[in-house]
Amino acid sequence: MDPFCGAGGNVIQLAKKYTQVIAVDIDAKKLEFAKKNAEIYGVSDKIIFIQGNFFEIAETLKKYKPQVIVSSPPWGGPSYKKHEVYSLQKHMCNEYEGGGKKLYDQLRSIAPNVALHIPKTTDRKEVNESNFYR
Repeated sequence: MDPFCGAGGNVIQLAKKYTQVIAVDIDAKKLEFAKKNAEIYGVSDKIIFIQGNFFEIAETLKKYKPQVIVSSPPWGGPSYKKHEVYSLQKHMCNEYEGGGKKLYDQLRSIAPNVALHIPKTTDRKEVNESNFYR
């Protein structure tokens, strides 16, 4: 599953390897791009597309029982570069209480395996000390 699929790059790659992938995005236009891209790559029949705000529909996504979540969650747009050291807690998904930690905890409540693409300037000490990896 990818809860922030955007135009579908990650889900298309996952669908090339796995039998079923769940693609979620809040933006209807991005989801349409993802559907079109999946058709171009011949994997649209393997992908379930869901429009919605991950933070609002997280509980309902559990019914799909994904084993792995691969995602590049919202970093805060180009402004993430202004942070010399990027904090998952303070900067990622900061419009939601709990930020990156809350996101990670929600992802782990849905699937046992989570892989996040994060900015290369992310504070590694924060990641190691905050139980982002259990």
